[in-house]
Amino acid sequence: MKTKHTVVALVILLGLGAYVAVFERGEKPVEGQILNFDVKSATKLEVVRGSDTLVIEKQGDDWVMTQPVKGVANPDTVENMIKALARFKPTGSREGEDLNDAHYGLTNAAIKATAWFGSRKVSLHIGAETAGSEFYASIPGDPKLYFVSSMTKTDLEKKPEDLRDKNVARFKLEEVRRFQVQFDGNDIAMENDPEPGETKQIPGPNHWTLTQPVKAKASTTAADDLVRKVQNLMVEEFVDSPASGDDPYGFAKPSVKAIARLEKGNKEITVIFGKEIEKKKDNTSSTTSTTSSTTTPQKLVYCQRMGRDEVFLVKADVLKDLRKTANDLRDKKLAEFEIKDVEGFSLKRRDGASFTGKKAGEDWQVSAGSAKAIKADKFKTEDLLYDTKNLEAAEFIEKPGALSQYGLDKPAITLELSMARGKKPVLVKIGNKEGDKYYAQVGDDASIVRVLSTSVDRFPKAISDFQAEAPKKPDSETGVDSSKGPASVPMPPKGDSKATTKSQSKKPK
Repeated sequence: MKTKHTVVALVILLGLGAYVAVFERGEKPVEGQILNFDVKSATKLEVVRGSDTLVIEKQGDDWVMTQPVKGVANPDTVENMIKALARFKPTGSREGEDLNDAHYGLTNAAIKATAWFGSRKVSLHIGAETAGSEFYASIPGDPKLYFVSSMTKTDLEKKPEDLRDKNVARFKLEEVRRFQVQFDGNDIAMENDPEPGETKQIPGPNHWTLTQPVKAKASTTAADDLVRKVQNLMVEEFVDSPASGDDPYGFAKPSVKAIARLEKGNKEITVIFGKEIEKKKDNTSSTTSTTSSTTTPQKLVYCQRMGRDEVFLVKADVLKDLRKTANDLRDKKLAEFEIKDVEGFSLKRRDGASFTGKKAGEDWQVSAGSAKAIKADKFKTEDLLYDTKNLEAAEFIEKPGALSQYGLDKPAITLELSMARGKKPVLVKIGNKEGDKYYAQVGDDASIVRVLSTSVDRFPKAISDFQAEAPKKPDSETGVDSSKGPASVPMPPKGDSKATTKSQSKKPK
């Protein structure tokens, strides 16, 4: 009986499939695309859904909604909508059908979408749902009845709130050539000269230089992070109802202003931040049996991108993230070099021994003053190089005075590294020590910094500091290596304090 029911169900299913194939879709599926327009050449999109009309137009680099609300649209979402028309590829078609038949729902289509490509335009109407969970469709001027997937319908029936671009500013990090932040009377500016990338898809690393208020090398990580605070800034809420008053959002005197100048066309993107507010945020959580709702205060700030006629609320955390000083952004590394490129060094102390070293193959020859050079331990010599490479500024001296104030007119230590392949030598000068820090200066850079004493205090003070420790010899009498700790002495058997070992009981002849 069960088998009979299964067979009946299978027959019904096959019959329904045949009905859909023959009567709903026709027997010949459409091969390839019916339309093929360049998506990038689109200038306008209009979608009519009943009494609602959505209009999006290309204005400069942005897609802007002009109806029913005005605002910048998400370019990725708009592109997907245009692709549905520009690269229209139905799932099937049928000829000789009356497109005005109410069964197809195309006379008053649920969706009427039109895209303009320069002076040309293309329209697509989507009507009723088929028995196969697809939709009837037609192209004005084309007598065929088409079938489209539910995905095509979903792409075209976006609501205005689905389309609004929540990215405050869209740009690529590697495109930024200058970035500036102004706040509380401060003006921080830096410029980027990135390395060429392997391909357009794989950009090279950025190289940032501070230009205001001081000219100095910037930390790539710190500079990139600062720019990303604007690049990744997201809208929490759109402010569509204009507030009253002369300056309701605080934009007349922005609390923070960020400006990114791009390589492409020297375009500038300016984002300003105004007044901070606190709003209640609803936190709703549901389980299978209950639904609970709580509210927590959320700090937000009014924000606007110049050239974009919208006001947003964004998380106020961004204000702290953007208020960076020049010292926050400066590269704290005193010297950038590769250990393998060092060919020699000169370490001079104002009070104490001085050393010179020269690399010979994989070995190092080091001499103290005019004394004969010795073969130095490779690892101990490279410890000096690593300690130099790891020197970082713990503090930058603002508006430094005369070098004599810091002991840098006659440095306590002068270390110079000669480099291979014609690379510029590295010169580090160490001055007076105050507390746990030394004053330091690199090369001809006028900047003066303070560095932690940890690495400097490890710099060699005697020629023996370059030599490997000689292994300790075993004790000639006991045969025990004293460097391994005290030798163990055999204990007498338990319970017999007078017992001796066989070797101990023997008397000499």
